[in-house]
Amino acid sequence: SFYGALKHEKIFKEIETYCMFIGHHGCGKTLTASLLDAHPNIVIADELGVLRYIHTRYRREQIYYLLIKNSQSFAKTGRISRGNSYRIPGQWHGNFKKLLIIGDNHGTAVISRLHLWPWLLDRLYRTMGVKIRVFHTIRNPYDIITRNAKIEKISLRESIESYFFNCETIAHARKRLA
Repeated sequence: SFYGALKHEKIFKEIETYCMFIGHHGCGKTLTASLLDAHPNIVIADELGVLRYIHTRYRREQIYYLLIKNSQSFAKTGRISRGNSYRIPGQWHGNFKKLLIIGDNHGTAVISRLHLWPWLLDRLYRTMGVKIRVFHTIRNPYDIITRNAKIEKISLRESIESYFFNCETIAHARKRLA
């Protein structure tokens, strides 16, 4: 990522906004991210986990490079996630004309990391040095709870507790956001 950051330094200077997604499993994050990634001025990675790199003090340009590589890799696979294709034929997935907006679709892991280390949001702002936009995707809670119980093979009670635990973490994060 260090070499890639140096190689693409001029491209990264034009970036105006960093986008991150926050939300539960199965709430539409991947679809929303794929729609944005299809735009010629936007690159949205799929589950890179930017907060992990923020935590370990990667430089902004290194993170940008990793986001682009992740988006390109996901595009090569047809943007397939859990058996569904999120590819929009003939669009810009993994590529760009002029890179103005970059981001990461890693919503559920964001919740976990922010629960453990809420100060990561402050470090994210300092590291990125650009406007930050947070997409909080929402879906009917009944759908999320039953889906997670089925997929994770847990009881409805456990799924409900997990859902509301995540809701509390999201609420705390939203208070910290400008």
